[in-house]
Amino acid sequence: METTTFLDNSVPASTRMIKGPLFYEAQRTSLVLDVPKEFSFLSKTARPFVNQKMTVEDINTLAERLNMALVSHGYITSRIGIPAQSLASGQLQFNLQVGRIESVVYKEKSPHLPWENAFPLRPGDILNIRDIEQGLEQMKRIGS
Repeated sequence: METTTFLDNSVPASTRMIKGPLFYEAQRTSLVLDVPKEFSFLSKTARPFVNQKMTVEDINTLAERLNMALVSHGYITSRIGIPAQSLASGQLQFNLQVGRIESVVYKEKSPHLPWENAFPLRPGDILNIRDIEQGLEQMKRIGS
């Protein structure tokens, strides 16, 4: 796991209207996501929120958008969470709970023996629905 800090000093603090009570205000807000390289796409989703005055609603909106980005990239069992934290440091942290494959079970004596080659999945791998879809397509080709 590597920590990716999104801190963009080129963007001035927000001058937009704040809806709701101000939860956190600073000249700079860095967003910290502790994510594996496979999830680096989350930086694009988080970038508009850097250096912004944020309300509780804004923080929840960001978490929701990060979760939607996970789903749109096929990581349907992974989830972004907001841990308890003090924002006095100017950092807003999000945690990524990665959905992993515990085991792959296949019915014995099945006519489809080459499933291990068809599915790019192994216990401990990060689950991505696209890998399952790819395996199903491979199995269709093998069966025909």
